[in-house]
Amino acid sequence: MKKIYAIIVLAIAAIAGTANAAEKGFYVGGSLGFEHNDKKSDVMSSYNEFIIAPEVGYNFNSKWAFGGTVSFDYKNFFRVDDTYSSVFSIEPYARYTYFRQGILQLFVDGGFGIGIGGGETGGHDTDTLLTYSIGFKPGVSLNFTKNFGLTAHLGFLGYKGANNAAYDLGYVRNGGFFFHTSDVLLGAYFNF
Repeated sequence: MKKIYAIIVLAIAAIAGTANAAEKGFYVGGSLGFEHNDKKSDVMSSYNEFIIAPEVGYNFNSKWAFGGTVSFDYKNFFRVDDTYSSVFSIEPYARYTYFRQGILQLFVDGGFGIGIGGGETGGHDTDTLLTYSIGFKPGVSLNFTKNFGLTAHLGFLGYKGANNAAYDLGYVRNGGFFFHTSDVLLGAYFNF
């Protein structure tokens, strides 16, 4: 399936010509992500997760941009009664575009994030949830016009951490390269 997606992206890039995103100026947009995880062996790993991440940034030139997301992450643990978590995060980044051909753009976002939230388990509020991360997010963008494009962040390379309350609700403490469905976010951008 991944090969089919790669072939489609390359075919669109070859056919589309030279439509490029704005090389300088502001952009707004955002991403959405959803994950359904049902592990039979671990009750707390069975959840639905929804992420919405509005984004704003500025393109300094065709290679460099600076921006940030303000995201909301909601988890509902469906195998445990009345257990959920919600975390509000801020994630500034610097974006480097290393490949641009036709409508296809490959980039990497380097930055950090910090999140704070709360949750409930068994009808009782949890302690404050704290998450943090530092690392790189590779991505791809299809810029159909100078003012509109679709993007996808495809994983995470770095470190993610959480305090004990967040860790108990399934947030991670680990480093490395992750290609997990919660790290794949699909979005759209509008350039000004």
